[in-house]
Parts: sequence; structure tokens; C-alpha cells
Amino acid sequence: MKRIVLGVAVLVAALVVAQNVIAQNVPTAGTWKLNVEKSKFAKIKPVKSLTRTTEADGDGVKISYEGEFADGSPLKFMFSAKYDGTDYAVTGEGKPFDTDTIALKRLDAKTVESTLKKDGTIVAKVKSAVSKDGKTTTITYTDAQGKPTGDLGVYDRQ
Repeated sequence: MKRIVLGVAVLVAALVVAQNVIAQNVPTAGTWKLNVEKSKFAKIKPVKSLTRTTEADGDGVKISYEGEFADGSPLKFMFSAKYDGTDYAVTGEGKPFDTDTIALKRLDAKTVESTLKKDGTIVAKVKSAVSKDGKTTTITYTDAQGKPTGDLGVYDRQ
């Protein structure tokens, strides 16, 4: 009986350590809701509601978005990618700038730059930054020439 209790305690401790390692490698892991009031829409179609779910996927990340545009049309897209600058498929509907691939590059522990492409041509770059307290992710967009588009996504951790 003591061995079983000890085994369970060791397993729980290992899971806690693993969860902390994943959180350090993917600081956006978890569920995030778009704060529509703090967000801005210029080139991207305005959104009524949006949930972003992020999970570690080996040495990369799997991200899915689900919500609704302001006009009531659905928004649901996803991708799995590594932080290696390689293009990965983006599938679903309501993708920003009608993107079909994304390439991720880690700038630092809490900041990732994404390159969005349509038919092999860069349409936008996105910078995602997690706040120091880990409660907010801010996403800013620039066009293919590096000029701000005026779009801003502010997400609150759930």
C-alpha cells in the first residue's frame, strides 16, 4: 500500500513538473478569450467573439481559433507548427488575410513572430507577446512591407 501511495505521489509530482516545463516552452498554452473592447480591427474583419486555444505539440504548438464575426458569420481555423520558420498549413474558415500557411519564429521566451502567406506570398506578419504576468497576450499585425495594419488583438487568459 505504501508503494502505491508513493508511486501516485511521484506521478503527480512528475505531472506538475511537466506542466511547468510546457508552460515555459509555450507561454500561451491554455485558453484565451479575445477582449473585443481592447482589440482593433482595420484590415481584419471585425470579430464579435473569439476563443484561442493553444497547446504544446512536441517541439511546436497547436493553435485553434473559434468564434463569430460581428456580422454573425462563423470563424474557426487552426494550425500546428514548429518554431522553425517553415510554412505550415492553416485550415478552416475566417483566417486573417485569407492565409493558407503560417511560419513561426520565437523572438524570445514570451514573443513569437508569425509570417502569414497566401499562395506562397507574404500577406502579413504577426507578433504575439505574452505579458510579464502571463495574463494577457497582445497580437499586432504588419503588412507584407512591415507597415502596421492597424489591427490589434488583446487576449485574456481564462
